[in-house]
Parts: sequence; C-alpha cells; structure tokens
Amino acid sequence: MSLQYNSQFFSFRRTTIPKQLMEDLENNIDASNLELNDARVTGSTSPEEDMSAYLSDRRKCKMSVIENDDVMKFVFAQFNEVNPATDIWQFNLSYFENVQYLRYNGGDDHFDWHNDMMISDDKNDPMTRKLSMTLMLSHKEDYEGGEFEFASVRAGQLNTKEINLDYGDILIFPSLMEHRVKPVTGGVRNVLVSWVWGPLFK
Repeated sequence: MSLQYNSQFFSFRRTTIPKQLMEDLENNIDASNLELNDARVTGSTSPEEDMSAYLSDRRKCKMSVIENDDVMKFVFAQFNEVNPATDIWQFNLSYFENVQYLRYNGGDDHFDWHNDMMISDDKNDPMTRKLSMTLMLSHKEDYEGGEFEFASVRAGQLNTKEINLDYGDILIFPSLMEHRVKPVTGGVRNVLVSWVWGPLFK
C-alpha cells in the first residue's frame, strides 16, 4: 500500500456556470424582492441580548436570504453533483442551509479570515456544516479588490491561495477551510453563498 498526502480538507472544486443558466438564475433572484440588511457574525461568544455584538469589524457587507425555490434547487444541485464526483470527499450529507445573497459595496466591505464550521445544538443527532459554496454574480469589471483567498498551515508555514472569480464561477470547498474576502475598494461585488450539513465526522 502506497501512502500520499490527504488533501480531503484542503481541496476545492471550481467550475463556471453557462451564461444562459446564469441569466435564468439572476432573473429568479430579481423576482425575490430581496431586502438587504447588515450581515452579522454569529458565534457562541456573542451575547444574545446585545445584537450589536454580531456586527463585527471582521465582516462588513449586506445580506439577504433567498427563498426562491428555483434558486435553491439550482444551488443544491451543485452540491449534489460535486460531492459524489470528488473521490476524496463523498461526505455524508443530510440537509442544505438557506442560500444567502451578499453584496459587498466599494469602500471597505470585506469578510476577514474565518471558516464556516458550525454545529447544531441537537445532542441526539448533532450536525455540522461540511461543504461551503460561493457563486459569483458580478463581472470582474464591476468591482475592484474583493479577492477571495484560502489559507492553510503546513509544516508550520502559512500558505495562502488567491482565487480570481469572475461572473458565473462557482467555488465549493470544505467548510473548515480558512478563507476571506479582501476589502472591495470600488464598485459592487455580488455573490450567492450556501452550506450543506451532515453528521459529525467520525
């Protein structure tokens, strides 16, 4: 038996959605009459009685939940296609979280280093986020800055990888991968994000 490095939690899959499908997707998003609010940072250390604690310097952008069935079906189909087709993943998945629409306005909107790992509070059947997704809705010429980056530590060394996303690009990756969106210095950067959950890793 030969051994090789396990990149199960340090790999990502990227592809581009055809233009016609993207146009159909955007038409469905526009029909959703989105109400954008300040995006928040959730976590067990944020006191529930003080909602301002959820507004963090780590994250600055606008957010709305997508409730359009066609949009949700499209996004969830991407997870269902990529996960079983990726040999080192094939994660046991249970359910999908709502799709979010994020708008990063030029000036200083950003999301600093973080991962998406969350765990449910159901002690009988605990679940965790397993895969995350970003789908770019903006063209490169629509904004400046806002680069997407991954980070990992190997052999004590910090490694970063910048992913240049353009309109229609979709990125799916394990939720525990550290990543960030650098400050958008001009224009507007719009994306869809979502997550898929499953039983705890064993």
